[in-house]
Amino acid sequence: MTLTDAQCPTCGAPVLPVATVATNPITSNAVRSQLSLAPMPMPRTAGGLGCMTVILSGSVAFAAAVIIGGISQFTLGTDYPAPGYRFGEAAIFSGVAAFIIVMIAMFSVFVWRQANHDRIYTALMGEWFAHKTAYENDSYCTKCNIRVPGSASTTP
Repeated sequence: MTLTDAQCPTCGAPVLPVATVATNPITSNAVRSQLSLAPMPMPRTAGGLGCMTVILSGSVAFAAAVIIGGISQFTLGTDYPAPGYRFGEAAIFSGVAAFIIVMIAMFSVFVWRQANHDRIYTALMGEWFAHKTAYENDSYCTKCNIRVPGSASTTP
């Protein structure tokens, strides 16, 4: 075991680095589990834009385009967007616009979900790095069973 230059503030005994105590098989399981470093968090994905997602999003957008196009054709008449247009052009213009808007809305949900997962992952990584820094820099007094913060400058 590697001793540190520091001493326990309670009993004055030499302290060991937390990393050494946490990996030592002689240390009790309760102490090792208390001192051990949690595994690094893994990033989560929002499901991404797989083939099935694109197909389902396209189907919903197409259905919305057909419904909105049909409604606009029969409620707006033939003079949309300007006088002189033929029958059916109101449905085409409204349907294409509805398709584009619905596809953008559906894909933005996936972008928002991934951004939310990235925000959570960044926060978890910040916490994990703080724990890792404490794991590397703190010491442990085996006599008093206390953790001594920031005293693990090891000697060879």
